[in-house]
Amino acid sequence: MNSQRKKQQGVGLIEVLIAALVFAVGISAVVKLQGTFFQSGSNANARATAVSMAQAKLDEFHATDFSAIAGGTDNPTPTSGTAFTYARSWTSTDYYYNNTGALTTPCGSPCSVDQKAITVTVSWNDPDANSDTVALTHVINKNPSDASGSLVGYTAGGSGEKPVVNYTQQAAPDVVAQQRIPSTSSTSSTSSTSSTSSTSSTSSTSSTSSSGGTCDIYTETDKPDPTIDANSGGTADNNLVSFSTTTYKDCGSGTTPIALKKEEFFTLNCSCELTNVTGPGYDQEHKAVTKSQTGVKSGQSNGQNALCDTCCSDHHENTTGDHVCDTSTAEGRKNCYTPFRGDSEFSGGNHKHYATSGSSTAVSSGTYLEACRLKRVDGYWTAVSDWNLVGFNVFVRNDLTNSANLTSYQNYVASTVNAYVVDSGTAASLWTAPTPTTPADGTQMMARGVFVDYMAPSEKTGLNFTLAGLVPQEVPFYEYHVTNLADWKTTKTDDSSPNTSTASPCPLTGNNASANHTCVDSPTVSQVANANQNQTLEKGAFRIGTDANAPTSVIKIVAQMKTSNTGVVGTSAIGSTDATLVSASVTVPFTGGSSSGGSSTHSISLASNASLSCPLTWGTGNNAPTYSSQNVGSWSDITLACSPSSGGASSCLEYSSVQSSVTVTASNTNSLQCVYPGSGNTFSCPSSISLTVASLSGTKTCSIEMSKSGNSAACALLCN
Repeated sequence: MNSQRKKQQGVGLIEVLIAALVFAVGISAVVKLQGTFFQSGSNANARATAVSMAQAKLDEFHATDFSAIAGGTDNPTPTSGTAFTYARSWTSTDYYYNNTGALTTPCGSPCSVDQKAITVTVSWNDPDANSDTVALTHVINKNPSDASGSLVGYTAGGSGEKPVVNYTQQAAPDVVAQQRIPSTSSTSSTSSTSSTSSTSSTSSTSSTSSSGGTCDIYTETDKPDPTIDANSGGTADNNLVSFSTTTYKDCGSGTTPIALKKEEFFTLNCSCELTNVTGPGYDQEHKAVTKSQTGVKSGQSNGQNALCDTCCSDHHENTTGDHVCDTSTAEGRKNCYTPFRGDSEFSGGNHKHYATSGSSTAVSSGTYLEACRLKRVDGYWTAVSDWNLVGFNVFVRNDLTNSANLTSYQNYVASTVNAYVVDSGTAASLWTAPTPTTPADGTQMMARGVFVDYMAPSEKTGLNFTLAGLVPQEVPFYEYHVTNLADWKTTKTDDSSPNTSTASPCPLTGNNASANHTCVDSPTVSQVANANQNQTLEKGAFRIGTDANAPTSVIKIVAQMKTSNTGVVGTSAIGSTDATLVSASVTVPFTGGSSSGGSSTHSISLASNASLSCPLTWGTGNNAPTYSSQNVGSWSDITLACSPSSGGASSCLEYSSVQSSVTVTASNTNSLQCVYPGSGNTFSCPSSISLTVASLSGTKTCSIEMSKSGNSAACALLCN
């Protein structure tokens, strides 16, 4: 019997079991992978939510007052449902610029914080109790216009280095650099300076403004550039004066100066319409606020400059925000657009407005005159507090090309600013160059102004105003060339026979000839800026007659300007309080019809502007009465007499040569008073005050200073 092998058919049990096992393993892996995908997607969403929460907190700080930024915690709630629980915390680290211009920390106390590094951290736990975090770091500047990128130790991405902005220093005489912080090598030889002296001696000082560092920090302001906006109607509506102030560090030979901060300014005049209602606007930091009044630019049909929209709208006191004006306190005045105006110049929470030049009658509606100081803040032109001229000087332009004269002037600026801030408004003395030039025919004169912003008492606390030749870096002041902004004339020494020609060159003969046989070019700011004029046209060129027209007596070259915004733009005064002029002059001697050829005039005169300085406080302790006001209304009645006199007459002018031991007496001074409200104290000067000048070389300008003497006052005559 033959046996046969049967052919196998179907799938065996073993194969089925193996296949089932492989399938089960595969399904398990897919399920696990899918779970991982779901978990990863959920974590990604959680992380995105956390980043959004961190960024939202950083955005909040941009709308927060800089000084109020500090560390903290909260528990934010996601905008959509989630299984995760979040916690948010943030830190704020203060940084300041040290004497090398580098940002560093800790800041110490007292200290002006320049930047804050903020780190926001958001953490969360997932349903499996696993924790995770994200963190964002950001830098916020106190001044948004600071030319800074990142802080020490903070890497923002890429190289993490702070952007470097090279700066080209400008040269005297047009631009004068003012040192703010010295390098280590220069602190031991800084020139000493007195707040009452126009020239300063050199001596060493043991004080330094900061420790360490190899770079000097300077501030300088461009020469202002006047332009004019001739609108479509053919009328020159607006004078526009622009310039910038740069703070930079100079690390010495072989290095390029680096800009640390740049401030840009625009000053212009406008014609506005007052609505007499509250409304929206922007404050001094370009934050949205409510204004006590609102205005719009008038003359819409003839197209005033677009910046008049900002000027008319925002140059009104704020009723909301961080800068609410309060004239009843020294702190509150800091927030006013016109902090130097008296209380009578405010009404209904706003400063008064005037329709005509020099008017004493304020308007509550309709057209009014306006002039604004605008500063670029966060890229926007923003109305800020008015200019405040505290020092004004005239001299031959080339005097500042002499290094000794330049150092003397820089020390004068520092002492003037410090004295003004410390004594809450001490009038500045006049500066005389140690080596002055006697103007000749065609000599270009120069006028320079020192402007200081208002500082509240709290802002002065802890600052050192005694360092030789230095102004604390926290003090906002600006010194710049105002030759083209001032008005010029020549007069006799008693101010008679003034020549105020606006021609260039000014006339010495003919119907418009000067009675002094001298004149000085003084075109208006509009003429200097007008596009139809020679763009190199400049004020201040001195002219002298010849032959029969030559001058035969001493004359003065005089420059004048108003102290606030209208002085800078050279337009009509806004109200009677804005009409006051400050002046300075150079005396030029003539003998036999010709200039004295380089010799300086030797004379003594009283300051043309009232300059009684009062002690800041009277008494001791926290409640010592503070200086409020000074009565100088009779300043013009004060007379000066000198012994020996000049030329055999009762005069302090025109000494023919250097005169030693000149006794100067100021009479009719008993009307000068310093007032201290709250204590009932009013201190008066005696009827006459004398001073002996050891050597009369050049010109001396006299002011009066009051000092404490027990429970009474002592007044001194200062002739510098």
